[in-house]
Parts: sequence; structure tokens; C-alpha cells
Amino acid sequence: MTPGRVTLFDIAATFTGVPTQTLLSITLAYLPEGSLTLLPSYIENLAARKGVSVTFESSSVTIIAEKAKESIKKVSEIPQEVLNQASGVALKIAKKFASCTAPSTWTLLSWSGEVGNEAEEININRIGKGIFSAFLKFSGESTKYLWLKLQVSCMKPVLVVKKLVRYGEKIRPQDVETKIIDVLTLYETPASSEDAIYAPAVKTLRPGDIVTLSSIKRKPDVVKGQVIIAYVTLPGIHISALVEALEDGYIGDTIRVRNISSGKILKGVLEKGPVLKILEVER
Repeated sequence: MTPGRVTLFDIAATFTGVPTQTLLSITLAYLPEGSLTLLPSYIENLAARKGVSVTFESSSVTIIAEKAKESIKKVSEIPQEVLNQASGVALKIAKKFASCTAPSTWTLLSWSGEVGNEAEEININRIGKGIFSAFLKFSGESTKYLWLKLQVSCMKPVLVVKKLVRYGEKIRPQDVETKIIDVLTLYETPASSEDAIYAPAVKTLRPGDIVTLSSIKRKPDVVKGQVIIAYVTLPGIHISALVEALEDGYIGDTIRVRNISSGKILKGVLEKGPVLKILEVER
């Protein structure tokens, strides 16, 4: 196999009765290049955790990872239907892992298998910085499988720290600058300006560090004192009113608010908008 993440799917001889996604979810090892020998009991225990029963006739399982030889398959030799599938997968990768409407560039590094009528199952995994593998299962008179390895890039602006920001300090506009980088080479999600500016850092950020969602304390979706719309729906009637938040909250949180007109204290769940779905009246 090619270097990267080794799953039970890579070494399974049959898929009868076991969903492909389950086999792909069982990681046996990460093998950059070379060989690795595993005990059957180790693999059996990993599989058992996912409810999969496997047995081996041999006393050991050896996995060999080799880099694909460039001369094996040239781009000009790749069937157009494979390139079409690779293009669709690259688009899915850009949207799923980087929220890009389209990849900046993509390259099909290697592939194997056949293209069928319609892909009924597509499983994509990140196996390196900007490197992804995809397994496609096609329906039809006879089931066909296609395995792809792609390098995908998506160039987007991110916030980069210009000066030292210590733990607990708020990130100010003058502390950061914008740089355009390939975000698919990152393992963490970059923070937007809306999320990052004036948000406290949860770790020390040094010049050149990218501001990610995991490096800041996300600002509440609603802050204390903010005025939002609250509503309640009863059989045949919908009531809404302006309320003032009495505490900070995130979407999905239950918070207390004050009805601006009546002064009554209400409790409800924050929903996207943000709006508040009223649960009860406290007084």
C-alpha cells in the first residue's frame, strides 16, 4: 500500500456483512514508509471494539508501504472517468475541510480500481498536510471500487499574530495581520476576524502563529445587555417580544432574559439568529 493511515479495510480480504465505513474507521497504524508487522490479536482487539469479528490464519500480519513510482501511471494515461471522479472528490474535500467553494489546485497522486455507474458511498480521510485518500463504492450490476490519493490546496486569508499575545490577553486589531495560505495544510480551523478580534487567547501566541479557533475563547453569541427577539409558539398563536439578555450565552445555551415591556424574567434556549425560544416565566 501507499504510505499513510492503515485501516482494516486495507488488509481485509472480504467486506461481506461489514459496512465499508466501519472498516475504514478502524485504524491499525500510521506507516510513512517501510514495513510493519502486527500481531493478529492486536488487530482482532481493535476490530472487536467496533463490533467486527476477524480471524487470521497466520501468526503475524506484515504491512509494506511504498511510495508510488512516478512512471507507473502518468496523468495522460489516467482515464477521463477517473479524473472526473477525482475532480468531484477534490471539491468535496475543499468544502468539508476548508469551507472553500472550490479547491485552488488539486493533483491526483495515485489511484486504483474501476469506475462504476454511480457512487453510492464515498469515504474521505486526511492522511497528511494537504494529502487525502478517498474510497468510492459504485452501484450497478456488479459492485466496483475506486481508491484515490489526492493533493488538494485551498488558498484563503487567515489571521497571523504580529506581536506576542499572552494567555488571557485579548487579541486587538493591531496585534494581527492577514496572510493568504493553503488552509488544507492546517490541522486546526483558522479563526475569522469576527471570532478573533477582542477574544481572549487561551494560550500564548507568538509572532507568526496563525489564530485558530482552538487558540481563543470564542466570544458569546449573545452578551449580557444585548437586546434580542424572544418567542413562544402555542396552538394557533405565535408571540414574540424584545428582551434583554441577563447573561452571556452561546447557541444552544439556556439563559435568563428580561422582557423590556413587562419587566418579567424569562428563561429560554438560544437559537440561531440569535433568537430566544421561551421555556418558562420566572416572575
